[in-house]
Formats: sequence, C-alpha cells, structure tokens
Amino acid sequence: MRMKAIILAGGEGKRLRPFTYDRPKVMLPIANKPILEYVIKSLKENFVKEIAIITGYKGETIKDYFKNGDEYGVNIKYLQQKHQLGTAHALNVAKDYVDEELFLVLNGDNIIDPLSIHNLLKETAEKNPGILIKNYDGAKFYGTLEIEDNKIQYITEKKEFPNSKIINTGVYMLPKSVFKYIPETVQTGLGEYALTETLNLMIDQGTDITAIKNDGLWADASYPWDLIDLNQKFLSTQSGHRHGKIEDDVKIIGEVTIGEGTTIRSGSYIVGPSTIGENCDIGPHVVIMPSTSIGNNCSIRSFTEITNSVIMDGVRIGAHNIIEESVLGFDSIVKSNVVMNSGQVRKIVQDDIVSFSSGVMVGENVTIESNTVIDPGTIIENNSKIFPNKHVSKDIGQDSVVI
Repeated sequence: MRMKAIILAGGEGKRLRPFTYDRPKVMLPIANKPILEYVIKSLKENFVKEIAIITGYKGETIKDYFKNGDEYGVNIKYLQQKHQLGTAHALNVAKDYVDEELFLVLNGDNIIDPLSIHNLLKETAEKNPGILIKNYDGAKFYGTLEIEDNKIQYITEKKEFPNSKIINTGVYMLPKSVFKYIPETVQTGLGEYALTETLNLMIDQGTDITAIKNDGLWADASYPWDLIDLNQKFLSTQSGHRHGKIEDDVKIIGEVTIGEGTTIRSGSYIVGPSTIGENCDIGPHVVIMPSTSIGNNCSIRSFTEITNSVIMDGVRIGAHNIIEESVLGFDSIVKSNVVMNSGQVRKIVQDDIVSFSSGVMVGENVTIESNTVIDPGTIIENNSKIFPNKHVSKDIGQDSVVI
C-alpha cells in the first residue's frame, strides 16, 4: 500500500530562543543533523517516501536544506501555512495532497526513530486510525490521553497539572475523513483550532482511534538546554567513523565520528560518543569529552576542554577555554581563557519556573572576548558582544554590547 506522510513544520519554537530567532525549531542540529532530518529518514526506512512538509516560520531554511528530497531517497512537496492558526489549519493546507484513505501525520520538531513509525504502521496494519502514545515525565508540555480498551476516549491539551503521564506524541495514522471535521472558519483562515480538537470531535461522533504504545525512541526539546539532553541521547545510539587527518599522538576513545576535511592535531584527546563535522581544525592539545557535537567549519585552539556540549557550524573557539554543558550557536566566536561552567540553575521562562543543570546558551553571531567568566544558565542572545575581563551573571538580549 502506498503511504503518504504530512510533516507539520511551521512552528517557531519560541521557548527555544535564542536558537529559533533565525531558523525554525525543526532545523536545530542534534548530533550535527537537523531535527527534521531524523523524521524524514525514519519515514524513508519504513518505505514512506511521499512526504508533504507544511512550512511556515522561516520555511525557506527547510526548503534550502532538503530541496526535493532526492538526497534522502524521498519525494518532498512543500505546502505553506501562511498564518499560524493552529495545527488543524496546518493539516488542512494538505487537504488536496491526500488521495489515500489513510495517511501519516507527524510533528517535524520531535525526533523519532524508525522503530516508532514501524510500530504505528504495524499496529494499525495501515487500515485503522491510531495515535502513538508514550509515558513521559514532562506531560504538562503535551496533550495527555484518556484510554479505554486500547481506544482513545479523549485528548486533553497542555495543562499545568495533567492527570496523566500518557502523552500524545503527535504521530498519527489518520483517515482522509479528518478534513470534514475541521471547522469551515479554520479552513478559510478565520479561526485557530488545534488538531486535537478535531480528533476529539471525530471520537465523539464514533470514529475509533487506537492507542499505540511507543517502544522506540521519541524525544523533544522544550527549552534551549534540552538540546544538550537530546544530543546526548542520539550520540549514544550512533557508531563512529573517521575521515580527515588525524595527526600522531592523538588519543581517541569510544565511538567518535570525524568528518571529511577535518584535522585533529597532535596531543588532542577525544572521548566518545562524540561527533566532529567536516572541515574543522581541532587542536593541538584539545580535550573533547563525551556527548559533544561539533558542527562543520569549526576551529578549536589548544588547551581548550569541551564537555557534553553542542557546538553549531562555523564556531571559532580560542585557547585555554573550559566549556561544559553549553550550546554555542552558528558562527559564534569565543576568544581565549573563557570559562562556561555548568551547575544547577533555577529560572523563570515564559511564566514557568524551571530547574535544570546547564552551562551557557550562546546564540548566533555572538562574540565573547578573552578572560570572561559566564555563570551557569546564562542566555546570550544573537549578535551580542561581550568585551574582555567580564563576569556575566545575567541574560544578555539580542544585539547587546557588554563593556
């Protein structure tokens, strides 16, 4: 049976700022690949090759990266959601794309492995509607489910104190008839409506939707520091492979990937799971500890130590730095003798009080001059500059200069 998939990729991901100011959440890198790439590859491994991606916020970055899908062995069609009017409106954009009785719907900003999609296809036998479910501690960020005899009875939207840990992963097998339940006001762009409201209406009117337990890997990032946890999870599942040039007296332990055109200079010490992209210059005498990903076209100078961090493309890091549990955005510059230690943090983020262990979140095109110490949990937003000899203990907004 030919199966089509619709990926909802129009959202902004505001809680993940500063990393979503210039690109949608689906394009944030985890283990050096955009989140959306994991979704597409998982579909392809289940022989689902006809894919429509619903774009919205910064959608051109998605098109520029994936193009028509040939490189990934799939056929991608792009459909634009011109206004952010909810997930039902986003799905409705694909109404004319669907020509089979059943089709897959996925959120492009949740990483999912091939086994999860296999489970959904197997349990529905590609004949019945279903929703992939999961027990999840952070249930307040997701819709929870009431289930009876393995059938969905009701889907509750996000709430501060959910009465269940069983969440809706946002991975569906849906019937073509779902479009009939989307209100006309939403179809014409006059109202906002969640897909879960549409599904509840279908259930109320007699449609059976099966709850399918997810035994595979499904993961999401709600806040910037969650990128570190996702990166750690996916690096732990990957096998290393080494290209580029590795000089004498380099010690590499465990699963480490080194990309084409990269040079690892003498005296460096790298422990996996870790990945280093293409055309990087690392060392000499650099220490890279586990669960670190370093993007393409990065340079890291001598006697710098990086642990459990996400370094995006084009980052330049000088000598004698300590970077722990941090995220450095695209094209940022860190000079020498900079300390980004990790620690336990408590912050208020969009009216939520959150506690976590983290280092520093550095946005895109940020410059941090030498001899700077930055406290754990600090967020430095895009295009900012911190002059030398500073102790930064508060968040720094976009386009700021700290003198």
